[in-house]
Amino acid sequence: MTLALFLDSHPKIAKVNYPGLPSHPGHLLSASQSCASPPLFGGMLSFELLRPAAPPVPDALLRARVLALLGSLRVFTQATS
Repeated sequence: MTLALFLDSHPKIAKVNYPGLPSHPGHLLSASQSCASPPLFGGMLSFELLRPAAPPVPDALLRARVLALLGSLRVFTQATS
């Protein structure tokens, strides 16, 4: 729980998936299904990092990449009878 709370308050973390956090959509269900008092939520969690916005790719670069791909493309045909 300590790690989940730390990650949940970290500025570079977008989302923490841990049912022990009160903000988790399955928190109440998970707490009601726990036999322990206070409820135990297990040790598995996952999280998503915040990603800075990537700068837009210039159209000329995209065209150059497509042309490079098409320039190396080889088409093979097979005759069937």
